[in-house]
Amino acid sequence: MKVVVLAGGMGTRIREERKPKPLVEIGQKPLLWHVMQIYKKYNFNEFIICLGYKSSLIKEYFIKSYKKSLKTNIQIFKNKIIITEGKSPYLSITLVDTGVKTKTGGRLRKIRNLLEDESFLLCYADDLKNVNMNKLVKFHRKQKSIVTLTGMNYSERFGILKIRQNKVVDIIEKPQNTNWINGGYYVMEPEVFHFIKNDNVSFETESLKILTRKNKVSIFKYTGEYVPLDTLNDKIRLEKLWNSKQAYWKTW
Repeated sequence: MKVVVLAGGMGTRIREERKPKPLVEIGQKPLLWHVMQIYKKYNFNEFIICLGYKSSLIKEYFIKSYKKSLKTNIQIFKNKIIITEGKSPYLSITLVDTGVKTKTGGRLRKIRNLLEDESFLLCYADDLKNVNMNKLVKFHRKQKSIVTLTGMNYSERFGILKIRQNKVVDIIEKPQNTNWINGGYYVMEPEVFHFIKNDNVSFETESLKILTRKNKVSIFKYTGEYVPLDTLNDKIRLEKLWNSKQAYWKTW
């Protein structure tokens, strides 16, 4: 199965406007590299990376990373780059310009022809979770849904104060939320493209809602650790985890 990575985002909230968010580094390696390692651990080695903001920098990163390898073949086209490496282990990376302002559904729509009407995996380039991909795929196949998403039950960022008559009577430190949220890391069937009409469609807020109403979306529950990367403080926290060898997503 091919892995589609949405990598068109900016890094403004973590003060990284000079580079696209997928190139923000944790442990001197881009977020995009970390995400790919998670999949490679489970022998998913074919990646289609949907580029947007400052796509040239991501292309440059991959070309520099692989051009020295004698096993690697790099093909450069007008709007995409194909990198393949060896036969064992096999690696294929296709970098596709999908537009700076294209919405997530549109990015998917633009790479449909590369998926050959097969089931595929989808993730975001800034999302680090220790998801067991083999279990995720096996679960998806049993459900017979068009989309399976990884649901996450997360802890609140801040503690909650319980107050009675201007007195604090209890402090609940980062309580567990009782609701499940969309944690990404999808498995999809090619029928999903019937629900993406044009490039201005947001997959999460439009296509996924329609599929949900049609009872075509399953949830694979993820209960492991997770730190979002939305702020500079988040980045610092992830760096500390990596440097102290406590990076929960590092399973390779």
